[in-house]
Amino acid sequence: MRGEKSDLSPVFYECIYFIYYVCVLFFCYLHSTMFMLRNEPAMQTFLAVGGIFIIVLNLMFVRGWKMPQLIFAMVIGVSFLFTWLQFYPAGFPRTYVFPFAAMIIGAHGLSGKKIMNVHFAVCALLLVITVLAMAGGFIENLVYVQASHQYKPRYAFGSVYPTDFAAHILFLFLTLVWIRGRKMTWLENAAIFAAAIFCFQYCDARTTCICLLLLGIGVALEKICTVKTGSAACRRWKTVFNSRGMGIFFLLIGPVLASLMIMLSYCYRDDSTIMQMLNKVLNGRLSLGREAFVQYNVKLFGQVVPMVGFGGTTVPPDHYFFLDCSYLNILFRFGPVVLFCLLACFELLICRSWKEKNMQRLFALCICLLCCCIEHHLIEVSYDPFPLLVFAGSAGRSVTKRLHKEIA
Repeated sequence: MRGEKSDLSPVFYECIYFIYYVCVLFFCYLHSTMFMLRNEPAMQTFLAVGGIFIIVLNLMFVRGWKMPQLIFAMVIGVSFLFTWLQFYPAGFPRTYVFPFAAMIIGAHGLSGKKIMNVHFAVCALLLVITVLAMAGGFIENLVYVQASHQYKPRYAFGSVYPTDFAAHILFLFLTLVWIRGRKMTWLENAAIFAAAIFCFQYCDARTTCICLLLLGIGVALEKICTVKTGSAACRRWKTVFNSRGMGIFFLLIGPVLASLMIMLSYCYRDDSTIMQMLNKVLNGRLSLGREAFVQYNVKLFGQVVPMVGFGGTTVPPDHYFFLDCSYLNILFRFGPVVLFCLLACFELLICRSWKEKNMQRLFALCICLLCCCIEHHLIEVSYDPFPLLVFAGSAGRSVTKRLHKEIA
C-alpha cells in the first residue's frame, strides 16, 4: 500500500500543477483585456504563496533532479523572488514574475507537450471569450486612430491595445507550431498567413504581421523539403541546416538580439542620422531605451519603473514612456539576473531543438526572440510559454508516462 501511494504522488502533483498553471494564465490574460479585476493584491499574494507550494511539491514528489538543474532552478527561484519583492511595497503592480518562476521550476518532470497543449487551449478559449464579450458589449472595443499609423483605425477587440490582441494571435500560432512540429498541415500553414493579413488589416500590428509571415514561410519551406526529400535544393538545405555553423547561428540569436537592442539604446543620440533612421524603423524603441538609461540605473534585481503607455484608453498620455522592447523592459524592471535566466532558458531549448533536428520548433523560438525586440511579452506567461519547457520532459515524456511504464 505504501508503494502504491508513493507511485500515485506524481499524478497528484501533475494535477495540482496544472490547476495552478490555469489560474495564473487566467489572471495574467485578463490583465491584457478590458475586463476589470477586483481584489488584485490578495490574488497576487495567493499566487506567490501558491508558487512556493508548487516548488516544494515538485521537490517532494518528482524524481530525477540533477545537480546542474537544481543550481539553475535555485538561481531562477531566488532571483525571481527577490525581483517580485521589489514590487511588493509598491502596491502590487501587475507583475506575475515569481509565479512565472514557480511554473518554470514546477514543470520539471512533466510533459512539455502537455504544458503547451494546456497553454494553447486556455489562451485560445480566453481569446474567444474576450472577443465574444466585446461583441456583446460587456467590455469596450477600443479603436485607435493615430498619426503614427496614418490615421488608420486600429481595433483592440476587447484587449487593452491592438498590438496586445495581435500578439496573442502570434503566440498562439508559435505554440501551435511547437506542438504540431513536422505534422503541420497546409491548412494550418494557410491559417498563419490569414492571421498575418488580419492583424495588419484590423490592428495594423506590423511587427506581428512580419513575424507571422516569417513563421508561415519557414514552416512552408520545411514542409516542402520534407515532401521533396530527393531534390537537390532540399538536400543542400538539409546539409546547411545540419551544419555546426547553423547551430551556432541559432544559439547566438537570443544573446545577439538582446545585446544589440541594449547597446543601440545606450548609444542612441538624437543628432545622429543613422540612429534616427534605426529608431524610426524600430518604432521609437531606441529613444525610449535611451530615456530609461538617463532616468534609471540598472539594478541587480530590478526596480519599480512606471510604465505610461496607450493601453486601456484612447486618450493619449501627457508623456509616453513604455519600454516595449522585452530586453530593455526586463533589464530595468526585473534586473539583469532575470534577463540572463530567461535567455539561458531559450538557449537550452534552442540547443535541444537543434539536436532533435526539429526546425519548426527552432523557427518558433527564434521568431519569439525576434518579436520581443519590439514587444514586451517575453516575461508574460499568458503570451510566452517557452521558458516553462526548460525543465519539462523532452519528447513528451512525463511523470505519468514513467509511472504507467513502471506499473506495467
